[in-house]
Amino acid sequence: MGRTVPVGIKPELYRLYTKPLTIVELYLVYPYTSISHRYVANNQNITFGGSLYTALSAKRTSIKTEEGTVLNDLEVGLDNVDLEFQTLIASGAFNRKRCVLKLVFDGFLTNSANFITLFDGYLDAPKGDDHWCTLTIKPFPLFDREYPRRLFQVGCNWTFGSAECTFDLNNAAFSGTILAGTTAQVIVFDEIFVPADNSYIPGYVYFTSGALIGQVRPIVSNTGKSITMRISFSDIPTIGSAFVAQRLCGKDQINCQNDFNNNLNFGGYPTVPKEPVL
Repeated sequence: MGRTVPVGIKPELYRLYTKPLTIVELYLVYPYTSISHRYVANNQNITFGGSLYTALSAKRTSIKTEEGTVLNDLEVGLDNVDLEFQTLIASGAFNRKRCVLKLVFDGFLTNSANFITLFDGYLDAPKGDDHWCTLTIKPFPLFDREYPRRLFQVGCNWTFGSAECTFDLNNAAFSGTILAGTTAQVIVFDEIFVPADNSYIPGYVYFTSGALIGQVRPIVSNTGKSITMRISFSDIPTIGSAFVAQRLCGKDQINCQNDFNNNLNFGGYPTVPKEPVL
């Protein structure tokens, strides 16, 4: 695939020894023209074009091309990412967001125009664990405008709390503090508000203070003033730590109407017929 090479770094391509660096730029805010996160596959941070790029171990699959057109999806793995980044992955904040890979050269980092674009696409189903965050990047140009993603399905298409849904997430959440008796999987809290049993399924808990600040876990059940997590926290929360429990929507019309009084903005098609059984 032909690539545009800036005049300033063309001589670097013909040197016997060069030091190319791959940088990863993430764009999370529409219209995806401002960089939100900057990383470089290197053993130390760099400054490129006046902006700091954080050093990470990185790996990627090969870029396959045919007749000048990128055809394959690309997978990029980032190692040693911090808890904040992992939390963003878990929250879905990276879904359908733009990601750009560029090649830059040590010694040509002061000018932000000195780069070769390797891949420019959007993220699809990013995932992570304790060691790697894997970003799958699709090459198709979907960023000229926001396209509707509504499907003819029974469940609601809208993201809970989005502009289409219109429901205020703060009206389906409460905050509390941790009491004695809490474990890594079951938290006991102090709060005047007591939710109805299992009313926060689906939902999740995240800490806003204490040693586990930023950690997010899905709820499997809630009874009285205790909440059980589907996955244990990395440690036992300290007494007095603050958390927020966020209730989510079950995506069906009855849930939308009875629990949130929001049937007017329901984004599904509940009358879609079932597949006939012969």
